[in-house]
Amino acid sequence: MLTSELFDIVDQYLERVISLQELEDWLVPRLPFFFKLPYSSGEELVTAIEVGLAEISDKTLTEEDFRSSLRDAINRQVAYTVTFADETYENFAGSSVQTPIHLPIPQFTIAGLTSPTPV
Repeated sequence: MLTSELFDIVDQYLERVISLQELEDWLVPRLPFFFKLPYSSGEELVTAIEVGLAEISDKTLTEEDFRSSLRDAINRQVAYTVTFADETYENFAGSSVQTPIHLPIPQFTIAGLTSPTPV
């Protein structure tokens, strides 16, 4: 997956395994893929890299400040953990028995209105 490769290459740059030029050489030919619909999770990081490269070129940003901004951009990435219900399978051919999960509908009051009562 291209987004995971992006994070790997940025990590290599931050760890000083590759140079700024190697980071740019890797990214530039792949730019169109990050800005295609649907939204890519790497789009924000790619934007941060592109802006940083332009600022370094203009000499308005040092490479150390660029590294720091990339670390911040990576730290802003939000990771979600999704937990699925346990499933038991009768066989590997396809049919499965799943235990449904019944979640209670929370009762709350907002401006005198209450949530619907579960059936």
